[in-house]
Amino acid sequence: MINRKWWKEAIGYQIYPRSFLDTNGDGVGDLRGIINKLDYLESLNINLIWISPFYPSPLDDNGYDISDFTDVDPQLGTMDEFKELLTKAHAKGIHIIIDCVLNQTSDEHPWFIESRSNITNDKRDYYIWSKGKNNQAPTNWGSFFGGSAWKYDELTNEYYLKIFSDKMPDLNWSHPGLREEMANMIRFWLDLGVDGFRMDALAHLGKDMSLSNSDLPTDDNGIAYDWSKFSNRPQLYDYLRELNQKVFSHYDIMTIGEVGGGAKFPEAFQYTNPDNPAIDMVFNFDATWHNMSYGYEVLKPEKFHTNVVSLKRDLNYWIQNSQEHGIHP
Repeated sequence: MINRKWWKEAIGYQIYPRSFLDTNGDGVGDLRGIINKLDYLESLNINLIWISPFYPSPLDDNGYDISDFTDVDPQLGTMDEFKELLTKAHAKGIHIIIDCVLNQTSDEHPWFIESRSNITNDKRDYYIWSKGKNNQAPTNWGSFFGGSAWKYDELTNEYYLKIFSDKMPDLNWSHPGLREEMANMIRFWLDLGVDGFRMDALAHLGKDMSLSNSDLPTDDNGIAYDWSKFSNRPQLYDYLRELNQKVFSHYDIMTIGEVGGGAKFPEAFQYTNPDNPAIDMVFNFDATWHNMSYGYEVLKPEKFHTNVVSLKRDLNYWIQNSQEHGIHP
């Protein structure tokens, strides 16, 4: 008899807590709002809720800049309310998955505060630090949010890597101690009863640790927007496989990873291959870049034009490869 995974038939509903339902009149949605709407959600015949970040955060990037991985933002509720949400959702047959942010923290996270305090601190190498070159950033890498992927820190006269916001320093997944901390964080939520994770910015855990310049053309500021320097690097699978062996495989959960940055079928298949699994599913953004919206220019609505030919080509690429391998990563 085939052991079907529960998530293969799941119907999901995403909730961004801050805009879902405010129950205390402060203008911000909260966990109590989700609890109070469980009957409504059940009536939709969904059996999975993905809850976007609800952790303590300075909110530089909608909660994806986390200052404490194992708590609830007081504006959104309490840990007891989160446990109540889990209990009541499970009683209705609704699974709860949460955003798991692995690539970065807030610069207000205690780890980063320690890391930046001095170059010999135990947490220093939890992040990626480097001296500049000729009073400039260590490399010419560009950030997803525009500008350099490096931020100068006066306290220790070094730069830290931040491929998103200045307030979101990247974690150093090549550090065994950091990987153990993240495994413990994941285990914390699973032991509470969480049913899985939507794993944010997963593609970027592996970096080119040689910190060599990109050979791609640069802009007027000498910046090269070369996502290959920190997207879907070979070591990413090793990190995910380690998490699977240490944590994921010991629970009946669902894991889905955000693998933007140019992931193609070979990478997606490697991450999700059931014969040597790391995570269950992935998603990328191939189908979203065909309306001329890629890049940093904010386009007016009349300038959006979907390239149907290239969209069809990309969709066929994924469908055909999936059929050939008998898997939809």
